[in-house]
Amino acid sequence: MKTSSAELVYGAPLTLPGDFIVAQDTPLDNVDASLLPNMGDRVRKLVPKRTRLHVQPRSSVTSDIMRSDYVFVRRDSHRSPLSQHNEGPFHVVERNDKFFKLEMGGKTESVSLDRLKPAFLDFTEPVQVADASIVSTSSSGGSSVTDLVTTGNEQQTLLDS
Repeated sequence: MKTSSAELVYGAPLTLPGDFIVAQDTPLDNVDASLLPNMGDRVRKLVPKRTRLHVQPRSSVTSDIMRSDYVFVRRDSHRSPLSQHNEGPFHVVERNDKFFKLEMGGKTESVSLDRLKPAFLDFTEPVQVADASIVSTSSSGGSSVTDLVTTGNEQQTLLDS
């Protein structure tokens, strides 16, 4: 079938007004016979651009947090208006690439690096470390991820509510 798709749809070949067509000096019969195969080879060699980079992006961690002896921990739970976003400062016991081990309320807890901010403290005065208790939050009733709740000077352990 030597017809174009437009001719099949409309029943006649598409034509353009003469203003859009530029006069050619050479007729199409004189075009090099290798033009079409060469063009096909070039199109086959085209490689599509990757649309997405499938690697884990490096998180931006300040160099200050790796040197800091004390850090603040972001509280991810629901907060009342005008309440603090972070709790602390807490003493850093151990540093890892993804998490820090902190001394929180007499216990050592692992906290993700994404929730931490370095604490810039005045060391001319004694550092007052926050008291904290751990609240177990779980919908299934078992143990799960722990959230930090500051209770001031008194410590209270709140169990599943």
